[in-house]
Amino acid sequence: MKKLVFLVLSIILINVTSCSLSDDSNNNEPVIITINEWNMINVTGGVSGVDHDFQIGDIVWVFDNNNSILNINNNNENADLEDGLDSGNYNLFFHEHNEDLFLIVEGVEFGEIKISGDDNDDMTIDQNSLSTGTGSDGYVYTFKRTTRTVEL
Repeated sequence: MKKLVFLVLSIILINVTSCSLSDDSNNNEPVIITINEWNMINVTGGVSGVDHDFQIGDIVWVFDNNNSILNINNNNENADLEDGLDSGNYNLFFHEHNEDLFLIVEGVEFGEIKISGDDNDDMTIDQNSLSTGTGSDGYVYTFKRTTRTVEL
């Protein structure tokens, strides 16, 4: 009986001493973030009047507003198709003028941005609409928003 009492007390003592009062357990919990990805689905316009459709995932733009970076993953392999910008990271800035929003990429105005759709999941960037006036031979890029979650 003494051995059993000693064993139970030892187990209780080990369990009590192995517990920590610090809250280190939260440091090991994964952080889950949601990333909005804007998939280019169509390009129209230009001098020659192009009209190209792309599949979701072919050309993906991610706006990192915290770091003022536009990340583009462009998997289009047909060099003859207008597809905007090449893969890479670009300096990003938004300019508001007369209640319209314009995208500035690497210091150059790229076009007017409009967000629409029931869930604000449609976006167009119109190069014919600039803060300095209108044009006629720019491209209109159409995007569809998808989201993905990442565990850090």
